[in-house]
Amino acid sequence: MNAMLVNARVCSKNIRKVMKLYLKFCPLILTFCCDAAYSESRKILITGYKLENYISPRSWEGAELAKLTYILVKKPPVFAVAGLFELNRKTILRLVNTIATYFIVIAQFKN
Repeated sequence: MNAMLVNARVCSKNIRKVMKLYLKFCPLILTFCCDAAYSESRKILITGYKLENYISPRSWEGAELAKLTYILVKKPPVFAVAGLFELNRKTILRLVNTIATYFIVIAQFKN
């Protein structure tokens, strides 16, 4: 019985550690996934433009390809947080920049 309680406590501690790591790095991973989706849409757009040279615009495939390229140009996949800012790699850099500036200002006031 005692061994089961010890194992349950160890398991509980390990779960807490994993959740803490997940909560720390999840926003970072999510940001890079959103940025990767945008980058892939740009690659698809470039490929669509290249394919337009080989497919007749009068065919069904050509019409569908034209629709796809039009949508990717007019409304690229952009992930926004509550409509306030876009979620991409630049967001992470801006956040790091803001935090560094904050610490520099605090260090200057302490002296």
